[in-house]
Amino acid sequence: MNIARFDSLVTELVSGRIRLADDCALTVKGPGVDTVDEVFLFPGLAAPDTEEWAREDSVELFLTGNTDAGRMFLDVPVWAVRDLIEQHGGEHEDQEGGPGAVDGGETAEVIAVRALAVWGITADRYCEAGGDTWLDISRDQGTAGIPFKAGEARKDCVVLYLFDEVGGKATISRPPAQGDHWHVVVFHDTGEHTLMTRPVDQIDECAAAVADWLTTPRT
Repeated sequence: MNIARFDSLVTELVSGRIRLADDCALTVKGPGVDTVDEVFLFPGLAAPDTEEWAREDSVELFLTGNTDAGRMFLDVPVWAVRDLIEQHGGEHEDQEGGPGAVDGGETAEVIAVRALAVWGITADRYCEAGGDTWLDISRDQGTAGIPFKAGEARKDCVVLYLFDEVGGKATISRPPAQGDHWHVVVFHDTGEHTLMTRPVDQIDECAAAVADWLTTPRT
């Protein structure tokens, strides 16, 4: 049975989406040796009614705008996630489609998270009430969760998103479209500035720029 992608994510301590053989899907964030920090189950994939899946985080889903679909679980044992994948026939041979990939293509979030993971960079997804979505990348990569407190100005972090020219919004919730551009914006104590903008096919350059920013000492 194929569970190579999940095993790879756990081994490399990398977050990512997994499409299952029966076309259900889940994402794992913060996989470790023994537990996965967050497991998001897309609609259609039910969590086992066991103690290992007891910590459901409905508050986080509300804050991030995912209240209409899917369920989030915290601190799930690696073996329990692997068991769930096996219950659904293992992993799909084609990881590009399925839930979390819109219209047959990967969402900007999936593409960006994968590009950042090459550099060992983790990011948090955020959604504003107006519909804007983006990735927040804290300089302190050892700190999980929100890199700033509610009500405070963002600082010492990078925001990565696509700019929707038609809707006038920042987004990572759909696949890139022709004419979109990636925006990399740095927030610091004295304000913010755009580090770079790139066409949709140049996400690797954006990820490299973020990596450079993370490793450059503050002045």
